[in-house]
Amino acid sequence: MRESFIFYRSFAEALKGLSDSQQIRIIKAICDFALDGVEADFAGCDDAPILSALWALIRPQLAVNLRRWENGCKGGPYGSQGGAPKGNQNARKDKKQPQNNPKTTPNVNVNHNVNVNHNDIEGDSRPRRNKSFTPPSVEEVIDYARQSGGKYDERHAEPFLDYYSSNGWRQKGGNRIIDWQAAFRGWCRREATTRPTAPSPSFSSRLQVPDKPGAGFKRTI
Repeated sequence: MRESFIFYRSFAEALKGLSDSQQIRIIKAICDFALDGVEADFAGCDDAPILSALWALIRPQLAVNLRRWENGCKGGPYGSQGGAPKGNQNARKDKKQPQNNPKTTPNVNVNHNVNVNHNDIEGDSRPRRNKSFTPPSVEEVIDYARQSGGKYDERHAEPFLDYYSSNGWRQKGGNRIIDWQAAFRGWCRREATTRPTAPSPSFSSRLQVPDKPGAGFKRTI
């Protein structure tokens, strides 16, 4: 059962030109229809034409408000078709709160991948290479060759440095050198393969000192 309805100012303005008895009839018709849905019946009244004409103008707005109230009482999809006016108790809707479901299995993502940095392992003797490359000096290359115990000739140090300094320390394929010791070892191996060098006798070893004083030096070829 509807407890209230809206009585518009336009209704009151329309009633001003009527007599008191006519106003009472129209107001009663408005209340009966707006609250209980009872249709007005002016048959048998002397002023029925005037009341019927005025009622034809008032009824459509009352019918719209009544339909909104009925749909609001139904709820659900009917409410989108027109509910109670704002401020009415029927228009107040409680916000749905999310329900806690204790049976829901928590989503636990366990990452079993473990990144191992071998440089942090105690006892790891592998050489560590820095990302930034610093070209060696000729003294460093010579010292490295001497530490090899004669395996790598120190005479290749200067040609090695001249070549790679001129091309920006890049290999033939264009890749930048990051380990000059490895590059020097490869240089020495290539030099030994392409231009084998045999120890040549010194100049003094090719001279024979005479046994007798006054005899000339003999040169052997």
